[in-house]
Amino acid sequence: MKKEVKIGIFAVAILLCSWAGVRFLSGLDVFSRNRTYYARYESANGIQIASPVMIHGVKVGQVSAITLEPGRDKSVELALTVQRKYAIPEDSQAKIASNGLLGGKVVELELGVSADALANKAEINTVESGDLMSMAGGELEDLKAKLNDVVSSVTATLDGINSLIEANQRNINGVMTHLDSMTGTLDDVLTGRKTELQDLVANLSKFSEALGRNDEKVDSLLLNLSTISGQFAEADVAGTLQATLERLNALLGEAAEGDGTVSKLLNDKELYDNLATASANLSSLLADLEANPKRYVHFSLFGRGSKAAEKEHAAAKAEQK
Repeated sequence: MKKEVKIGIFAVAILLCSWAGVRFLSGLDVFSRNRTYYARYESANGIQIASPVMIHGVKVGQVSAITLEPGRDKSVELALTVQRKYAIPEDSQAKIASNGLLGGKVVELELGVSADALANKAEINTVESGDLMSMAGGELEDLKAKLNDVVSSVTATLDGINSLIEANQRNINGVMTHLDSMTGTLDDVLTGRKTELQDLVANLSKFSEALGRNDEKVDSLLLNLSTISGQFAEADVAGTLQATLERLNALLGEAAEGDGTVSKLLNDKELYDNLATASANLSSLLADLEANPKRYVHFSLFGRGSKAAEKEHAAAKAEQK
């Protein structure tokens, strides 16, 4: 074999080994075939060659190329190399996301539900997503607006309170003066009654000491009260009262509906009218007896003749007529 041929074969082998080494260092399987998909974005901020392609947090490939095509709506084209064993449904989406709070950018594949898989070198749908700082900036803007509203409301409230205080300054001063006067009066009263208050506290202390010395008697009294309460509960006082009330109701019912004297007195209106008339006549008779006792009572110390008595009796009858 000629020397030139050997040199050529050696150079080709070196190139193949270099290519395999580059692919190995890039994270690609040297001896397996992969699929390539294309995704277009308005901006690929943070994405680099060899940035991971993830599915549910698992690396399945990498970004193999980044192409800029000015003049198009989505001018950045990413070539996504994915291992052949992962079938990507047609309605899947590729989204640029952050790999952790301080991590780099990755392409996250959100798998669809289609039964058909994307063909090799097909274009995959993309989703634009803001990065962490832009989202944080938006949230901070919303928070800032809300804080401005709160500060404005607080300022308006404080202004209203200040206006109210200024408008009622005299009344407030008067109230404070009255409170000061009342405080002074109360202090004078307490000072004047200081001795009585001390005596009251001393008496309360003595009373407490007396209770402490007679705690056995107090316990005995409470025990007796508890015993009496238990006896009342065992005697069924409530049941006795209930039976008495039922008996009383029965008696009243018999008196109202029966044929006895009480029932007649309660229900016979004619008897009531007669009794009322008799009572009125008796009252009239007693009044006349009190006004003219001589008509009904004849009293003589030495006695009188029958003629004189007959005359007086006749005169009394005449007066009655």
